[in-house]
Amino acid sequence: MPDSPAVGMEPLLNKAMKLLADDEIDILGIYGMGGVGKTTLLHKMNNELLNLGANHEVVVIMVVVSKKNLSTIQHEIGDRLGCKSQAQDQRDGVVDQHLTRCIFNILSSKKLVLLLDDCWNRVDLKKIGIQVGSKCKVVFTTRSDVVCGEMEAKEKIKVECLDSDKAWSLFKEKVGERALSFDPEIPELAEMVARECGGLPLALIATGRAMASKKTPQEWRHALTLLRKSTSEFSGMGNEVFPLLKFSYDNLQDDTIKSCFLYYSLYPEDHSITNDEIIRHWIGEGFLDGFENLNEAYDKGYSIIGILIDVCLLESDAHRNITVKMHDVIRDMAIWIGNGCCERVDKNLVKSGAHLSEATITEKWSEAQRISLMHNDIELLKDASTTCTNLITLLLQHNQTLRNLSDTFFQFMPALKVLNLSSTSIEHLPKSITHLVELQFLDLSYSRIKQLPGELKNLVKLRYLNLSGMTFLEMIQQRVLSSLSNLQILNIREGGYRNWKVEENEENVRMMGKSV
Repeated sequence: MPDSPAVGMEPLLNKAMKLLADDEIDILGIYGMGGVGKTTLLHKMNNELLNLGANHEVVVIMVVVSKKNLSTIQHEIGDRLGCKSQAQDQRDGVVDQHLTRCIFNILSSKKLVLLLDDCWNRVDLKKIGIQVGSKCKVVFTTRSDVVCGEMEAKEKIKVECLDSDKAWSLFKEKVGERALSFDPEIPELAEMVARECGGLPLALIATGRAMASKKTPQEWRHALTLLRKSTSEFSGMGNEVFPLLKFSYDNLQDDTIKSCFLYYSLYPEDHSITNDEIIRHWIGEGFLDGFENLNEAYDKGYSIIGILIDVCLLESDAHRNITVKMHDVIRDMAIWIGNGCCERVDKNLVKSGAHLSEATITEKWSEAQRISLMHNDIELLKDASTTCTNLITLLLQHNQTLRNLSDTFFQFMPALKVLNLSSTSIEHLPKSITHLVELQFLDLSYSRIKQLPGELKNLVKLRYLNLSGMTFLEMIQQRVLSSLSNLQILNIREGGYRNWKVEENEENVRMMGKSV
């Protein structure tokens, strides 16, 4: 694992030491995403406390990881304090009462600062003989804001990614001035490479070290291409950075939350993702099934978003309840997980925001479960008649130059559940849309589609249909809406629906149980 940085740490260290000196604060939580420098800060605090040894007779530093039980933690603390267990059978997870009394008695006459690194759950300190108070203070690091609450932290410090200047300083420190002087083109390329790390110290260190031996602009340009298009293949990322960050994913509570997290990687880098939009996609995928009504499903969706923010896998935008962002390196890690980590299985084909002007259905599509081509400049999407048996989600939104899909385009996508054609210039839906009998989510909003054809009547599993902003829509053919027996939401906001020639008027749609 790369060493953690010292760059940008001084203000955080000063703040932490000031809080630790406050008599009112006995538990201090330090939290932030993986690889951001929390452990470095804790070690620096340890060094400061050792230098101030006259004020604290005992300093304990230890590592708490998810696999350590309370008994193991107790024995490590006991060893540091000179307490020995008398139990011959030290069963895993069983707290030693003799050791508890020994630790308690020793600490009753000493001052202690207990530094716990990498906490994933609450550590019950009382059970192992530690009474937090004026003589005993605890500082812990975690990736989860929830753990800060569970540990009853009186204050907490969030460690953020470095700003651009500090990130560049750290990168230069690791790559070395000599490497930057081999060619006049390299410094500018190096700054671009450093920016791809998004200010995450762990990524900056791994990338800087990998580039320290590169002497030509060609090597630097190749590195930049890898970081932008296939990050996991870049030296140090797939074997060092991503596995460490993956612990946060592995510790998510269940597969539903994990699936919801991975869905964010389908969006472009540095994209503000609307909460309502992604929850609708989750519902279409079936992630949020099992609720009596959609309001309950939305509440569950917002709860999941909150969990992902709390464990630092998502970043709140200015308005937490409207949009969120995913850090670029976390997104790259999520794409890596979605494609089987090192197994190179293309389950998710992600080319969102890649400035594509055309794309072709290839053999890779036949294995993919989710394909994201959103936010591009695609004019032509070629149909190669490949059978996409596994395809569940196809995201084509925000391709303003996409005008046509061939009539056979959807013919070989039998499992498709989620289809987003919003904000495209498509004027006619392909006749083959009639084959999408598993489709549950269809977003046509702000497209140029002129009519909803009779082929839509076969989409009997459709639950969500978005027709908002469809000012070009002229006609909905007979019995299309009434045939969609499972439709729960029909969105016709901001559209010219009063001018549509449609069998069912707004009141009739309400009577059918649709949300308009």
